[in-house]
Amino acid sequence: MIFKIIVQMLFITLILITPIYSQTNEKIIVKADKIGQENKTGDVVISEITSSYSVIDSKSWQGKVTNLSEIIEKESGVKIRKSGGLGSYSEVSLRGSDSDQVLIYIDGVLLNGAGGGGVDLSSISISNIDKIEIYKGVTPINFGKSSIGGIINIKTKRQNGKFYSSAQVGYGSFETLNGVFSLSQKLGKFDYFLNVDYQESENDFKFYNDKIHKQLTEKRNNSFYQSGNMLLKIGYDLTKDIRFDLSNQLFLKDQNLPNWDNDPSLKVNLSSMREIFSFKYSVNNFLKKGINTRGKIDYLYNKENYDDRYNQIGLGAQHNEYYTGSIGYNHYTEFNSEYSIIRTVFDYKNEYYYSKDLILDSENKKSTRDFLSLAISDTLFLFDETLTVEPALRYSITFDERISDSGSYDSREITHDYLSPQLGVKYSLTENLFVKTNGASYVREPSLFELFGDRGNFIGNDNLTAESGVNFDIGFEYNKKRKKSFINNINYGVTFFGSDIRDAIVHVYDARGIGRALNLSAARIYGVESFISLNFFKSLLIDLKYSWQESEDRGEDDSTNGKRLPGRYNHSLTSKIEFEKNKFKIFAENSFETGIYYDSPNLLASKNRFETSLGSSLNYGSFLYTVEAKNIFNNIHEDFNGYPKPGRSYYFTIKYELKDK
Repeated sequence: MIFKIIVQMLFITLILITPIYSQTNEKIIVKADKIGQENKTGDVVISEITSSYSVIDSKSWQGKVTNLSEIIEKESGVKIRKSGGLGSYSEVSLRGSDSDQVLIYIDGVLLNGAGGGGVDLSSISISNIDKIEIYKGVTPINFGKSSIGGIINIKTKRQNGKFYSSAQVGYGSFETLNGVFSLSQKLGKFDYFLNVDYQESENDFKFYNDKIHKQLTEKRNNSFYQSGNMLLKIGYDLTKDIRFDLSNQLFLKDQNLPNWDNDPSLKVNLSSMREIFSFKYSVNNFLKKGINTRGKIDYLYNKENYDDRYNQIGLGAQHNEYYTGSIGYNHYTEFNSEYSIIRTVFDYKNEYYYSKDLILDSENKKSTRDFLSLAISDTLFLFDETLTVEPALRYSITFDERISDSGSYDSREITHDYLSPQLGVKYSLTENLFVKTNGASYVREPSLFELFGDRGNFIGNDNLTAESGVNFDIGFEYNKKRKKSFINNINYGVTFFGSDIRDAIVHVYDARGIGRALNLSAARIYGVESFISLNFFKSLLIDLKYSWQESEDRGEDDSTNGKRLPGRYNHSLTSKIEFEKNKFKIFAENSFETGIYYDSPNLLASKNRFETSLGSSLNYGSFLYTVEAKNIFNNIHEDFNGYPKPGRSYYFTIKYELKDK
């Protein structure tokens, strides 16, 4: 409570001072990038924020057979839990948070819905992605919602240059096949971008099955996966400062689902479809007053068909369809002066969730949620921009109409509103060394899926209440570029973080792999993230990331009080060595995790995870050839009890590019 009052008083004071302070300076600086450049109005400008972040460029995985979860799990503070091989369910945790406490955006469209749990990372195609921005803990005001864990913002590829086209094919272990085709062009004021991809895999990897058959190595059964994706973007520059954008993305996925004992007679399937449509307009330097604004209308539709009619995985025979969707409007405006940027965000979204029982030929009534958020921040640049202070305040309100329980069609309406302040400070000690600290409060309503969901290995809990808490971090970073030295770039940093959560919602899985969301009366998470990156002779890159975190269940249940929260590691270390010369590259990657429990009482401990991967690529003319060997020591690990990930595997890809020079 004291923290909230202090932050709100600081915020109000700074907001009142800024207009008076700015009026004494006639000079106006438009800090937002122009529309034609990489950052567009509404995008987060990294140099202006105080939040902890990391950015991953698509060049780092160009030509590889990989997925979103494999890419981001190499970052400090990131934990991925997967239920198998390619295409299997994957969820992300940031700084010990639950997957529902991490918000995932694609081009500003929030994928976390009122009708779903955490976002399945396997449903996001990496062939569309240009950059991945990871904001841990306190999040920039550009996003209408706050989150205890943080935000993953996915920026898809945009038209770049007059003409560009590429095609890629790949093949590898477990009969894995993928193909990608891209085309983009700019014709005067008009431009477009098209990307289509397809991937499939039998996922029939071998593993040691000690659940049923002792001392027996067997293949994974019923794990086939296939997906297709199409992204189309159309843009038009009305003037140099006014632009319109249309975007439509369609994702299709069909997969068989194995169970914990690898039953060969299993016939369980999950198919899904997701479509995202958005229209956006941007206006820069409005009225020549340093005002930039952007409005965006988006529509999201998701359908899933879950077929377990023989009761082989879940609790009872099920053959259901699940429908979630949303329509929303987001408006972002920034007011630029010489010493300040004031940002405002208006965000409205209407969401729905319902399901059909195809066995009983019945349909549940819709559960709906209306969400409204108003946010404002003031980024102050003081003392010749050596000090950045960023107070922010979000006000949100939700209107829910929920089904009272799974057996009743009586509905009830619930309204909640929340005030979430945050404050960030960054100070440059030298040109290359700076410290920063952030603090914020947050509230997260349980999703309609957590309340009423019932699909396969997850069942709903309609007794859940909203979770709330505060998070905090403080750390330093050093960045130095040197031209006349054998070490060209030096980057390192250390950050301490912590969060206190009340009524924490945690997904708990039992020995059979069946999950349910529960409220803990309290939880505490804290730890340290660190990284160091060195570039030698512009050819050799050495990158190390280490994270340590502690999580504690502070609930009233004696069997779990003081225990570690399930699914969180205690220590994590990743390393990467990459050498590139004359368009030839070789690389080696390692990852290590320890201290994970599957269950709340900490009775089921996961084995330590250690993986090493090797690879090389050759850029010859317009062709890029890549070969990879993953998990070369064949260490098979289970993120979910009874759901192993693949062992050793090999992949080969060829990519062809054609573009105007």
